[in-house]
Amino acid sequence: MARETGGVEHTRYRRLADQGLGVVLISHNMNDVLQVADRVACMYLGRLAADVPAAGATRDRPPASSSPE
Repeated sequence: MARETGGVEHTRYRRLADQGLGVVLISHNMNDVLQVADRVACMYLGRLAADVPAAGATRDRPPASSSPE
């Protein structure tokens, strides 16, 4: 999907997820992520560092990461 930002796209992503479809949103913008995500996964140096429910993350406090192995 092309790079998109804004409320219309967020509504579309949320609607797709509510229909049971998997939606992967890749963004460095936590505001965008938290508007549509059920879960937030963070990567560091190409490895999964954290995977938590979106309720466990905020714009100023991303998910706590475990030490990458």
